[in-house]
Amino acid sequence: MTALPGYYTATEAAEKLGYRDGSYLSRQCSQGKIQAYKVGNVWLIPEIWVETKATETPRGQGNRGLVRK
Repeated sequence: MTALPGYYTATEAAEKLGYRDGSYLSRQCSQGKIQAYKVGNVWLIPEIWVETKATETPRGQGNRGLVRK
């Protein structure tokens, strides 16, 4: 259940996407990297964006963790 139908707060979106807290998403919103709306001191992120990001496969961090010969 979201705070506003069709939108997630940065904290709700962070919880759904697996982030520790909403600070990273809030920063992305303020920099314009995420199309979001600020109402008071709360960033509202469209539900469609969050759902799209939730289905994307995460990009890897290079070859960290690979067993070397």
